[in-house]
Amino acid sequence: MRTCPNCGCYIPDNWTNCPACDARKETPAPQSYHNTTSKVFPNGVYRVKIYYKDGTMRDNLFGLRVHALKHAQSTIDKFWYCVQFIEVWDCQTRTRIGLFYPNS
Repeated sequence: MRTCPNCGCYIPDNWTNCPACDARKETPAPQSYHNTTSKVFPNGVYRVKIYYKDGTMRDNLFGLRVHALKHAQSTIDKFWYCVQFIEVWDCQTRTRIGLFYPNS
């Protein structure tokens, strides 16, 4: 059993509130969605995968489709000499919604 940090009362292991003073147990912060090694993303997230000519790749996550497409287009326009191609994915439906190649 744990003790309440507020009043010192004993709290059963599966309880979230203190039975004496009703203080909530501190819960750990949710895992960040910026961890791109995970295959699970929340709904409404768009993933931009940038593949470079040297064989490296970079992921970016966006909440709006417009921002993801603008980022992909601006990256192609600015870094056309080192980008091989860019994919834009909808994480909710798991479909690719854009594929960008530089004009070289």
